[in-house]
Amino acid sequence: MMRIRLIAVLLLATSVATVRAQLTYVGFGTGYSRTKFAGSGSHRFSQNMGTFSFSAMHRPLRFLAVGGSIVLPYSENYSGTYWRTTTTDGNSFSMSYWDTGFAPQIMTGTLDQSATLRGILRFFAEGSGNAYLEASISSFKLTERATFRRYESQVEIYDGNNFYYETVEGVDLSYRNEERVTAFGLRLGAMPHFGKNLYADFSLGWSFPRFSGKGFTSFFNYEYDGLSYRMNYLMLSSPVPGSKTTLSIDAGFGVCF
Repeated sequence: MMRIRLIAVLLLATSVATVRAQLTYVGFGTGYSRTKFAGSGSHRFSQNMGTFSFSAMHRPLRFLAVGGSIVLPYSENYSGTYWRTTTTDGNSFSMSYWDTGFAPQIMTGTLDQSATLRGILRFFAEGSGNAYLEASISSFKLTERATFRRYESQVEIYDGNNFYYETVEGVDLSYRNEERVTAFGLRLGAMPHFGKNLYADFSLGWSFPRFSGKGFTSFFNYEYDGLSYRMNYLMLSSPVPGSKTTLSIDAGFGVCF
């Protein structure tokens, strides 16, 4: 009877040791992320960021770790153009015949993203590579700015019979919108260990931010059709509002104890 109890205790101790990990991870990483934005008509923008990250996790079980990280952008590039915006005459703005007196000379937009705070829940698969699936929730602040400027000028207009000149007034429009954004994310990766206290971390992730509908919308007259006596317009709008997908690639290293 005593032998059976001893065997049961040993089996229970072995199973608990197998399930429990009790490790703490502290790490540093770098990464690249890309988010695509689509505005009105056919204009497209993308935000590309280089980031540094600092993370800390506790792994109470072999298959589970919880923790958090802070992600700091060190390089941001917001690229795209408003010149492909669709107009009220059904043409692409860049393909249309337009008079430079009516068209805006300056159309610019920028996005600035703050540091990101992220909560992490990481599920590990069995194996020496420590492959994992991560679920996360992130919070960050995004600031959008846009400027559209046209200088006053004299424009030559043909009405089918005669040419005449008209003064086009200058326009200076500036927009700024700032909002706090929450994003859910998924990540696939691996955390191989080296020696007793070192590890590496490689991952590919997706996050799904949803931005509010507070972006700007403005109609801009860009061409006067003297034959039909009609002014054509292009609609300039923020590409930010709505649901987006961010793709990121990260690599890092750290210590565990």
